[in-house]
Amino acid sequence: MAVTVPTITTRRKYTSHRWDVALAPRDNEKTLIDDLATKLRVSDVCARILYRRGYRNAESTNFFFSRKMDLLHDPQLLPDISKAVARIAEVVEKQQKVLIFGDYDVDGIAATVMLTRFLRLLQRQRNSQFEIDALVPERKHGYGLNTEALRNILQRKPDLLILLDNGVNSQIAVAQLTEAGIDCVIVDHHQLGEALPNAVAVIHPKRKDNGCQYPFGDLCAAGLTFKLVWALAVHFSQNKKVSTDFKAFLLDAFALAGAATLADVAPLIGENRILTHHGLSALARTRSPGLRALIVNSQLSSPLSATDVTFRIAPRLNAAGRCGQAAEALELLLTDDPDRVATLAALLEGYNTTRQNLERKILQEARQQALLALKEAPDRRSLVLDSTDWNIGIVGIVASRIVEEFGRPTLLLCSDKEKGIAQG
Repeated sequence: MAVTVPTITTRRKYTSHRWDVALAPRDNEKTLIDDLATKLRVSDVCARILYRRGYRNAESTNFFFSRKMDLLHDPQLLPDISKAVARIAEVVEKQQKVLIFGDYDVDGIAATVMLTRFLRLLQRQRNSQFEIDALVPERKHGYGLNTEALRNILQRKPDLLILLDNGVNSQIAVAQLTEAGIDCVIVDHHQLGEALPNAVAVIHPKRKDNGCQYPFGDLCAAGLTFKLVWALAVHFSQNKKVSTDFKAFLLDAFALAGAATLADVAPLIGENRILTHHGLSALARTRSPGLRALIVNSQLSSPLSATDVTFRIAPRLNAAGRCGQAAEALELLLTDDPDRVATLAALLEGYNTTRQNLERKILQEARQQALLALKEAPDRRSLVLDSTDWNIGIVGIVASRIVEEFGRPTLLLCSDKEKGIAQG
């Protein structure tokens, strides 16, 4: 039960919040909470919070607190994962060309790097000549299989295209690629549409068709890619107990999966807690030259925290797509050349500084527009602000800050008067 208390107005003139405050526990609830606190050896406050969040017995709370790797679900429970593994194995066997296409944010880049590096390892292990190519879209061209991305993919002529962090709602584009003779495997976590694309495999944790029922629906793309890599490791080891090299790779891959989970603001429950816990440890000891350079440039040291990833490392990776080229962030995490790593890490550091300066400038301008709009119409329920000078990669960050200050749904638009369009 909850009770609504009177409106509390903050120091900011235009913002108000309503708080739903939980009532004190009833006698029977108090008994359960006390029992929970005793069994878990936690404070009464901690036990009450757990109880309010639905963890009402020792079994469920122990699962919540546990971060054991063996609590991760079997990848084979994911829909179509066997089909994806079989098609990738065919690429290896027939020495075909595979193109991995991700996204320009941390989740999409991390997923792309993880699968690309695993296939490179597989290539070396099996002395195979199959081709591996990796690509991410640029933010200015739009998300996913946009026109520019589709043209680029068709030019590269892969036998298999693996779409990571995109594709689940790209029915038309996937149909075009299929017609061109390119098989598609989709690994995505975005909201499902009414129909799935006609792909070789669609790996999505929330699919419910054909009896699909994966136990945890909140994995990000890198988390799903971790599961695909795990399934591939099992397949090529021909044993549930993967080879030593594959085990070492998976333990290191926790760094990318955990960082992406945090950067994508996925809920830290279930498998995400496990990926994040082991991800932070793996990140601190990572062998990736690119990740190590980001940690050094962020002036971080072990142990790393979720805050370190969310507010120091992730913004530097995202800055490439916002102020430079997302491909540069991808290359940073794929190259092992120390000179190239140093160059790219310095570039991302510069992009992040540019991003911070642009963010401050756009916020100041947007705030002035918001104040003027509310002066003219104090009762307006939303804000639509625009400029021809704003950066499309920055306006999303600023919009969230305007929402926080003014307490209204806000749309920030980058207008292009010559083309007659506005994006935001």
